[in-house]
Amino acid sequence: MHTVGEIESVSAEMTDMTGKQGYGTVLLALRFKSGALGSILASYDSSYAYPSANTLEINGTKGRVFLEDTVKRMVFNAVDDPVSHVWQSHYFNDEARYFAGTLDRHVADMIRAFRQGEPPPVPAQQGYEVLRVSYAAIRAFEEGRRVPIAEIV
Repeated sequence: MHTVGEIESVSAEMTDMTGKQGYGTVLLALRFKSGALGSILASYDSSYAYPSANTLEINGTKGRVFLEDTVKRMVFNAVDDPVSHVWQSHYFNDEARYFAGTLDRHVADMIRAFRQGEPPPVPAQQGYEVLRVSYAAIRAFEEGRRVPIAEIV
């Protein structure tokens, strides 16, 4: 939500092609209050063993960020700059490449903040907003319509 502002509404498609419990593939179309649009495609029906199975791409008015396999590699391209700026963990930096470690680092940062009397790194309000968007996506799929986040209280 920080990237382009608050989400205004969501529409959704979901499928259970594998017959497993619940919907394994979800496609969301997001409309932000700023006027920007976003899309999310997520699937448990694929395999993490496939190259680039987990990617994130953000395109904006000032450039593009592309993350490959969550923690493997990040590429940033500024508008009108032909040079790509790349971060990738080096061969011996197992900690930076270890996805499950991201939760461990977050919990450690949260505990450190609480002990020092500081706010947590991710406020509970952000978690609540994610739940509102998630519930709006479920309602959008079930009702076959775009659902404004303001409807979810």
